[in-house]
Amino acid sequence: MDLKELKKIRIVDFCNQNGIDLTQDSREYYRLSEHDSCVISDKKNLFKWNSRNEGGDIFDFVKSYYNCSFREAKEKLMNNEYEAHEYVEKNRTEPFQYEKQAETSITVARDYLINNRRINEKLVDELIASGDIRQDKNNNVLFIWKDQENKIVGCTEQGTRKFFNEKKQKILSWKKIQENSKEDSGFKISYGKPKNMYFFESEIDLMSYITQKPEKAHDASFISMNGLKIRTVIKSVTEHYDHYNELPESIHICV
Repeated sequence: MDLKELKKIRIVDFCNQNGIDLTQDSREYYRLSEHDSCVISDKKNLFKWNSRNEGGDIFDFVKSYYNCSFREAKEKLMNNEYEAHEYVEKNRTEPFQYEKQAETSITVARDYLINNRRINEKLVDELIASGDIRQDKNNNVLFIWKDQENKIVGCTEQGTRKFFNEKKQKILSWKKIQENSKEDSGFKISYGKPKNMYFFESEIDLMSYITQKPEKAHDASFISMNGLKIRTVIKSVTEHYDHYNELPESIHICV
């Protein structure tokens, strides 16, 4: 296989076949579970490792991940049969349907957030009372996504226990964005008339920030991107402008 053909190998396929654990943020974007600042665009078959300021194609990815030479990267790519890159955009026609019947008592989720993740107890109870945090029958924390009309448009599942994955030989915890969750939306908390907007990679990061800096929870919005998604930022700021007829005074990307 020549160099041109090797460059067509999907980065996502290479990761899957070499035990590199990925988290899927959307139809297009993935990130490394152990290094979540490394984002992969399956559409473009390119990656960007933000914390290292590195990026590029499949060769650049292999060199960066394994800290190896171009020759060693080429050998790794030739050692197996990988899927050629071909991204097909899927049209999503079905609206999000929240399965309320899957809910159960909030006891385990509340204990996990307060005692395991050290989130402020008052904050957790406020979000439970408002219906923004719930629990399913598998004891997962459910972070509810709502639009401007308070309609549920998506949901993130966060596991409350760790388990050993035999195939990947790693200790993991469950995390999933429910199917058909509204693209570029996310879990959001707002206080007063928001003048400042804060964006985070996950719901836990968001709540931890408020726990550590409660003084920021005044006339502000806190939004989870579920990864590093600039489109979520753009959409949220646009919705803010449409609602208040003005831009926020500040936007903070807390990653």
